[in-house]
Amino acid sequence: PILNTETLPEFKGQVIDILEDYFEEHHVNIPCTDKDDAIKDGEDPSGLAIIYGEDYDKIGDEIEYYINLKKSDDKPVKFEPSEMRAISGKLVDIAAGLLEKITDNAVRTASISNMNKDKKELRHKIADTFAEWRLYGQTYYVSHRVDGRYHTEVVACSIEDAIKKSDYNFQEADFGELECIDSYANAVEDETGNVVWDRA
Repeated sequence: PILNTETLPEFKGQVIDILEDYFEEHHVNIPCTDKDDAIKDGEDPSGLAIIYGEDYDKIGDEIEYYINLKKSDDKPVKFEPSEMRAISGKLVDIAAGLLEKITDNAVRTASISNMNKDKKELRHKIADTFAEWRLYGQTYYVSHRVDGRYHTEVVACSIEDAIKKSDYNFQEADFGELECIDSYANAVEDETGNVVWDRA
């Protein structure tokens, strides 16, 4: 995806979803007056996000603040590793601060303790999302060597003819995104499954 004015809300939502999913996984509910008002207005509580209203906006505004700091007329937005560590750390800290709103002391203490243990993982997930949007990291092109077998059925008058026809089928086969594929016949079986020729 490409970040622009139209896609910025989507990007912010994906980052906040990382924190939202974490809270949901740990059965954390963040008290919020905006959420209370929505429920009073008839909204289904089960359909409301954990990070809601002004809490959502607080994190979203922080994301937008960092984006705007890096904006340039002649360069795409791209964060350095040190900047990414600072941004992801700040966003996780803001989310952790929301836990202070939990009124139950035991639940609040346990939730804060759990999140402190998981901050590094959350920062990595946020950095990964920035990378997916090409706001962080470097593009790499990686080649994989693939070992496999290609089987084809041919009707031929001899083993030599069968190998020639199998070579043709191989050249015509669709291997998707694989490139620079080399091949040679390795073995030939008859219709009963007996090996009648083996390169070894």
